[in-house]
Amino acid sequence: MKKNKMTIIGIIIVAITAIIIFALLNRCSGGLGIERDNSLTLGNTSEVEFTGITNGDFNVNKADLTQKNNRDTFHEIFSDERGIEFGFDRRTGNLSSISGVEASLGREIPDIALLSVKEAEYMADDIASNLIDISLYDRVSHMGVSLTQRFNYTRIVNGFLTEEGGSVWICYSGVVLLVSFFDVGLFDEITVPPINETALDAAFEDEMRREFGHRGIINFEIDERMLIVRNNRLYMSYAFVYQTEDMYPEFYSELEFINIRIPN
Repeated sequence: MKKNKMTIIGIIIVAITAIIIFALLNRCSGGLGIERDNSLTLGNTSEVEFTGITNGDFNVNKADLTQKNNRDTFHEIFSDERGIEFGFDRRTGNLSSISGVEASLGREIPDIALLSVKEAEYMADDIASNLIDISLYDRVSHMGVSLTQRFNYTRIVNGFLTEEGGSVWICYSGVVLLVSFFDVGLFDEITVPPINETALDAAFEDEMRREFGHRGIINFEIDERMLIVRNNRLYMSYAFVYQTEDMYPEFYSELEFINIRIPN
């Protein structure tokens, strides 16, 4: 009886998983539409018209939207009559996110690949420029996930990554599903002094060995350095992994983080 019960649970889990995967795929194969002016090409025009998230959506009037209950850390979420979700930055009150992910479900779009990666990069930069000064950001990564191309952006200050960042998701068929940024303008308010990276790295290693030394660390690698702001104070956040004596040589710990205060 117990074996049969476990078999049924397994079947239910598989079925639920299949439904979730189908829904994710359907967001692009049955999402918002795209209209293209044949006189324009994606490579040299500054305006691209879409029937989903468009440049015009960034002129939304907050008073015309309906507030939603949400637990978004960075945004207050509102929606319009189409189901498009608009996120307003909790710190500044400014529009900093638009999502058509949920609104796209069940709507038809051409099920063909219209965009190359280069075309999608142009489109992502163009639509993101409604929320950020694109010249201050680097497009740091690109992933293909569930029939979407996802571009991640991070603001660069004095050559360092910062916690100002965001993402743009575009279907291969040309539909923009998501434009979302957080902490926009944070480093406009912060003066970043000249940074002695060697001294900061030494301070990080001292702190890392103080916090984690009891684990018998024999080696460590810094994965990323990022400027962050906490309580109006500037820190360098170190993401790192380490090895201990009882680990196989090819294994490292999970990613750990230590923040080091940057002196004024």
